[in-house]
Amino acid sequence: MSPLPYTVSLDEFQELLRRFPFDRTIDSVQLRGRTELPNADSDCHVLVTPDGVLLNRGSWHWRAGGAAPRSRLRALSPFLVDAICGADGSLPAFQRNLVLQVAARVLLRFGLAPEDVHSVVAAKANGHDAVPTPRLKLTPKEIAPVLQELKTESPVSLPADRDFPFPGTARSVWTLIDEVRSNGHARPERSAAATTTADSGFPFPASRGVPLPAPAATREPEPVPAEPIQLTPDVQQDLRAHVINLAQGRFSMQGWKTPKEDVDTIFRKHIPEWAASRPVDEKLKIVIYAHGGLVSEKKGLEIAAKQLGWWKDNGVYPLFFVWETGLMETLSQLLNPNRQRAIDLAAPTDYLLENLARAIGGVAVWSGMKRSAERASDADGGARYVGGELSKLFGGDLATRLELHAVGHSAGSIFHGHFINAAIEMGVPRFNSLSLLAPAITVDGFKQLLLPRMADKAVARTTMFTMSRPYELDDNCAQVYRKSLLYLVRAAFEPEPRTPILGLEESIRQDPDVMRAFDPDGAHPSRLGEIVFSVTKDGSARSSSQSTSHGGFDDDKATMESVARRILDRDDIKPFPVTRALPEESVLPTLPEADLLARLLRSPSLAAAMPIPAPAATDGENPDRGGGGGRKRALCIGIDRYRDAPLSGCVNDARQWETAFKNLGFTTETLLDEQATRDAMLGRITSLVTESRAGDVVVVQYAGHGTQLEDLNGDEDDSYDEALCPIDYPSGRFLIDDDLADVFDRIPDGVNVTVFTDCCHSGTITRLALGVPSAPAAPSSRARFIVATPELEAAHKQDRERMALQSRAPKAARPYLQAREVLFCACRANEVAMESNGHGDFTIRAVPLLARGAAGMTHEQFEDAVLDVFGSSPRQHPELHCSEERKTGKLFVAPESGRPAPGAAVASPASERAKLRHAFEVAAESLR
Repeated sequence: MSPLPYTVSLDEFQELLRRFPFDRTIDSVQLRGRTELPNADSDCHVLVTPDGVLLNRGSWHWRAGGAAPRSRLRALSPFLVDAICGADGSLPAFQRNLVLQVAARVLLRFGLAPEDVHSVVAAKANGHDAVPTPRLKLTPKEIAPVLQELKTESPVSLPADRDFPFPGTARSVWTLIDEVRSNGHARPERSAAATTTADSGFPFPASRGVPLPAPAATREPEPVPAEPIQLTPDVQQDLRAHVINLAQGRFSMQGWKTPKEDVDTIFRKHIPEWAASRPVDEKLKIVIYAHGGLVSEKKGLEIAAKQLGWWKDNGVYPLFFVWETGLMETLSQLLNPNRQRAIDLAAPTDYLLENLARAIGGVAVWSGMKRSAERASDADGGARYVGGELSKLFGGDLATRLELHAVGHSAGSIFHGHFINAAIEMGVPRFNSLSLLAPAITVDGFKQLLLPRMADKAVARTTMFTMSRPYELDDNCAQVYRKSLLYLVRAAFEPEPRTPILGLEESIRQDPDVMRAFDPDGAHPSRLGEIVFSVTKDGSARSSSQSTSHGGFDDDKATMESVARRILDRDDIKPFPVTRALPEESVLPTLPEADLLARLLRSPSLAAAMPIPAPAATDGENPDRGGGGGRKRALCIGIDRYRDAPLSGCVNDARQWETAFKNLGFTTETLLDEQATRDAMLGRITSLVTESRAGDVVVVQYAGHGTQLEDLNGDEDDSYDEALCPIDYPSGRFLIDDDLADVFDRIPDGVNVTVFTDCCHSGTITRLALGVPSAPAAPSSRARFIVATPELEAAHKQDRERMALQSRAPKAARPYLQAREVLFCACRANEVAMESNGHGDFTIRAVPLLARGAAGMTHEQFEDAVLDVFGSSPRQHPELHCSEERKTGKLFVAPESGRPAPGAAVASPASERAKLRHAFEVAAESLR
């Protein structure tokens, strides 16, 4: 008996389709009419009712339609959509459109065409063979435009959290995935042969619905592993001539120290001595190895120790960048086997883990790791210094014999993307080869950093070793996350969910530039690189890989020997050592804390729970005062439901800011959607400001549309006012910069007022306009900007006339040199503020920074931190606007009490890191 059906929205259905782990290939969509609601044991997958309700029915692993027993999995089978209809198969217009939308989403998910939709008559209905079902009157021609429109839309993402740990809509999707996955039956083991090309939604070379070849059934017996590598004093001494340890991109002066003098010794003593020991007619091959991102210093040293002797035995001089990736050590604990019990009970799906990793700050942490890779090759970076030393080798006696070869595993591809460019800028003429092992660099990052070097032959040969899609889906992280780590990177660590990652076969085949560069199907003879997909069946000695896990490539004998054969240009090499792995260390101690756990349970964002919570407030007053004994109050405004230009992330943003402020000790209130009229917004802001007294801290946050309007009182140099767009703006009810300036000019002495605006033209929104709109937003995102049409301008002018504001004498513009407030804005005045996947670009980056320790930061320091998170090529540039004296004032501290009290402890990086570690542990504990 099937479980009771679940009601889902169209967005939930799409998200469910996207994330459901199908064990069969959908080769068509079958539409079937019903004249009444079927019984609970219906064999359809989704049913559409006349009132526009979607009901999930039987397990999506079943081959529905009655053509075969439902417990039998079939490689190719249809997705069945039932609809309650009239006796003649007719549908009301609304229901008809919903059926088309459902069918189009299935087609898009599996790369099918409108012709793959079939209207069928069921063999039986409601258990009575004599009762035929009507045929729905829908044609492929009607579905084609709906499918085309979907292809041009941005991916749907569920709203952000509203109840712990994820929103109710998301929870229903997890429940559905768990239900339709098993439906009371044990889930069969996924086999590579059962995973087909069509279930990916991207164009594999095989025809639609044809399975990929199964991996080899047999493999050569593995050699008996030797004892694991131990970092004994002798081993450490050997590593000194080959390891360069970096911390946040600089030479590490803690743990395994690498002073600059040690690097000088490597290039001026060890490498020349090695070169002198080699035959004079032999090429001098130097391999530069960069490990992945989820690697501690100790693990990086163990990798180097294992490979060191092997490379040297093969006549190669290895250099290992051990680039401490900092906080990624803590993020890895989400997937620690010791945490499996904690997670499994509440996380039946990968979807929950992806959302957990994103909510707990995965984007910020991964961005920090990428920033470490970038810093290593900037002007003061340790890797750039190494590039300079390498260039000196090419200027000496060894130049004609020297070869450089780069090998990067996982995030090591990101490291090498920056390092190779830096080395070439420093004078290195070329890299003879680049080997990428399961690369975690984004496709865009690859095209920006590495593809040009492949094209201009600065990198002579590039080979990528990565898993084919069946093995990616069969991979797991510590038996908790049930796919390759690169899927977790794509879903939870990159700012844009589903960002294409170079190491995923799906991303490779979706991007025409990558396809032309690597040509996995042999269609472009002029290819620049080569791909070796694991698990290879008939690969040559130089094109073999047997790794079945993302983390296994650098330890896979076939892969590493293929890399070495390509570098050495010979097949006769010393075999790669196979060792038993050392047990993983636990990075985090078990430190459960009831108060913090309670805060986590209330929080829509785990990232906002990282600081230790303040004591409970008493009588409406916050004991955590604004540095001067005052109150801390915040107003959060978010508007999505605009009549003519709706948005999808502003309410989420307001709630996320609200949670962060609560966790910093603020008393908060919100104005959301219809509540956020012009009068309500201006009234609440005015009250907060005018009711404040010395020592108070006030924060105003706004997410919604912004615009520019004709200046009606002559106080703007560029003849435009900047304006926020309340929910009632179509009637001319704008909140312009003059309104806000008038309020903020009344800020009492000793009161800190900070404004965060996530909208277009937010720069100087509380004072002056500076520019005009920049280029339009990309189609995958939305710009928070309303064009001021002549009708809106007229309505605005009429509204101002009604308020008699246009008759006041023009006043001199008040620049921020005299401003009493502090403004953090989402973008420059000539840019657009973007939102995508349910959040504004500014909010999704700024709020986790508040959560992880903004206390003690100056306003300038917080601005720098936000800019760092946006990276080196942002599509918008957040800005700080305030008087010069307030730039060095402390965030959320009243002006007269900006200095720490005598003897007050200053938060150190170590203490901040400890807080983050602690929060990760509590997150795991909260899932018990």
